[in-house]
Amino acid sequence: MASNGIPQIDIAPMLAGDPAGKRKIAGQVGEALETIGFFTIVGHGVPESVVGDARDLAYEFFALPLEEKMRVPRPSIAATRGYDPPANQKLAATLGNESPPDLQEMFGMGDFDLPDEPYYTEGRTGGAKYLK
Repeated sequence: MASNGIPQIDIAPMLAGDPAGKRKIAGQVGEALETIGFFTIVGHGVPESVVGDARDLAYEFFALPLEEKMRVPRPSIAATRGYDPPANQKLAATLGNESPPDLQEMFGMGDFDLPDEPYYTEGRTGGAKYLK
C-alpha cells in the first residue's frame, strides 16, 4: 500500500512469468478493485522519465479548453479510445443502479489502425450498453 492509501501492486513477478506471482498479483488486483476501485502499479520496467513525461502531457491535455479536447473524441460509446468528457458515463449503471452521471473525464489509448470489426469497435465486455 502506498503512503497515500492507494494500493500499489508490483507486477514484476508477472512479467517474469512466475505462476505463483501471477496468482498473487491477480488477488491483489481483485482486492483493490473490490475495495477502493483502483490501484497503481510498480515493477513494470517503464523508465521514470517516461512516466513523468506522460504525466506532464496528461496534465497539459486535460488543462485544454473542452472544445480543443473534443477534437479527439471517443469514436463510439463502445470504443475505449479518445477523449470522453465529464458526465458522459454512469459507472453505477453497470450494477443496474440509477445515478447521476460520473464527473470524470478520461482519454483512452491503444493501438492505431485497428480493423473495423466489432471486437475492436464495440468493446469486449458488452458493457457499452450501460454507458450514457
